[in-house]
Amino acid sequence: MYTLKKFKSLSTGLVSSLLPFPAFAFGGGGNDISQGLKNVMDLITGDIGTTLCTLAIIGVGFLWLKLGKIEKEVALSVILGVGVVYSATYIAQTVLGVG
Repeated sequence: MYTLKKFKSLSTGLVSSLLPFPAFAFGGGGNDISQGLKNVMDLITGDIGTTLCTLAIIGVGFLWLKLGKIEKEVALSVILGVGVVYSATYIAQTVLGVG
């Protein structure tokens, strides 16, 4: 039976599986901090991040619509979190006046 507790455990496991990847961000050329941060950003907004966000939205949709086993606050926080991750670059550029 799917419960909110199992969903939280699954999502925590998916997020924790990404933790080793920032350590590899500096591989392949120099110790430039900005390049490392850009590599981490590319990882989060790249194919892996897109796949994880898609799976999170599918999980929320399934638990909410099909099973009714997720609270609206949790569902809303997942959806808003995905929106913030993918709009962070635009927000930062707008605030800083770059581009």
